[in-house]
Amino acid sequence: MIITEDFARRTIEEVAPHIEELSGLKVNLGGLVILMSDSKENAASYSEITNVIEVSESILDKYNKDSFKEALSHELTHLGQYSNFKDLSWRDYFARTTSSMPNEQNPVTSLIEGDATLIMRTFRNRYNPTNQEKICPKDYFAWSEILRKRFNGKRKDINELYTAPIKELNKIFGIN
Repeated sequence: MIITEDFARRTIEEVAPHIEELSGLKVNLGGLVILMSDSKENAASYSEITNVIEVSESILDKYNKDSFKEALSHELTHLGQYSNFKDLSWRDYFARTTSSMPNEQNPVTSLIEGDATLIMRTFRNRYNPTNQEKICPKDYFAWSEILRKRFNGKRKDINELYTAPIKELNKIFGIN
């Protein structure tokens, strides 16, 4: 599948309302920049600092359209997270710099990535149930499973975690 910026934008506009419905978060596409790249690391990524979704043409050429939508559902959840919880970048930075754990094992990152993966999995189950491609690291799936089991799909409770004390997040994700 060939990914163009126009195709990416149309797909983002198609997926965004579903993410709002599934997450309970407003996904504001105003000012969003789509950057086509040749990244070898991520199929897609969102930067809250620049409000850019980077789409890797080389990686996504290997995926089908449903997997592309799922990758965007994950990144659009990040856009919603950072748009709705203005101090999230600071909380994530604080957790990364004050923890003795590796960056990817801090509780705020676990929440951010776990929840985006949970929304992506819900999106898949609802809209692409036959798609079997794996597009996220296994840690993300583990964190999403913690949220799914503990909160049983209660979005209000999960969304409240974005302002919860870091100690509470440590308990939820089993981080000492």
